[in-house]
Amino acid sequence: MPFERMYRDITEFRKSEPQEHLQSLENYTQVATHLVPKEEWLCKPTLRHPDLNPNNIFVSDEYEVVGIIDWQHSKALPLFLHAGIPGYFQNYGDSQSEDLVKPQLPADLDKMDEDDREQEVEQYRRRHVHFYYTGATAKKNERHFDALMHEGGLFRRKIFEHVVEPWEGNSIPLKADLIRLVRHWSELVSSEDPQDGLPPPCPLTFQDEDSENVLQGALKQEEVDGQMEILRNVVGVGSDGWVSNDRYDEAMAEAARMKAQAMDNADDDFERETIMKYWPFDDFDEKE
Repeated sequence: MPFERMYRDITEFRKSEPQEHLQSLENYTQVATHLVPKEEWLCKPTLRHPDLNPNNIFVSDEYEVVGIIDWQHSKALPLFLHAGIPGYFQNYGDSQSEDLVKPQLPADLDKMDEDDREQEVEQYRRRHVHFYYTGATAKKNERHFDALMHEGGLFRRKIFEHVVEPWEGNSIPLKADLIRLVRHWSELVSSEDPQDGLPPPCPLTFQDEDSENVLQGALKQEEVDGQMEILRNVVGVGSDGWVSNDRYDEAMAEAARMKAQAMDNADDDFERETIMKYWPFDDFDEKE
């Protein structure tokens, strides 16, 4: 089953077939060369830090960056695959961040209750780091910014990430990317012949019914990702399950409280059983 327990309800708790993901990987090899941009500067080999976040950045008392650690998984890739906002700083999915609107706190922030105020402050923080990372990139690293804004670049990076990440029982994201590629082939693939301006024929096809099911599954997973982000913020745990030692007991207690509340709000015995078996903050069974 998918490693992310909250995804399992989407596939009705069926086990995933690795053959489906293998077929998607094979399909990607048929289209990968068509996704390479024609501009040579976008294909320049580039080394980039794989996990830029505050835990890996050392700052002096004068607020100057004096060191960056944790380079062991870095790799050299063409610039068009490396360009992008680091996961910790990006806020894609938020319209204001995607439109690069300068973030502001609500004028009535002080009048909100505690939960709404915390939510607004967190939203502002995410928009703030996204906006200023992008702004600093535009001013200080023009080549990276140009690659970041290149048409179709976000999709090319997204599908590549889904190809190279370890398979954890979730075959939906990559297949959904391939379906979107087929549907937007002429927009994402460069012309093979500059004279007629037409891209080469797409080598892939998908059945309409299967495509819709996969795309609906991908949308549901995106909704789950948003819900899990909220839950993790409440518990105080990172996406990798990490929590600081001094907050461990507090996080465990909050997760237990949320589980008890979910059990109380369950509609029937089946829902209560699935909560008990697939609660996202419980320990994993190594044999599962």
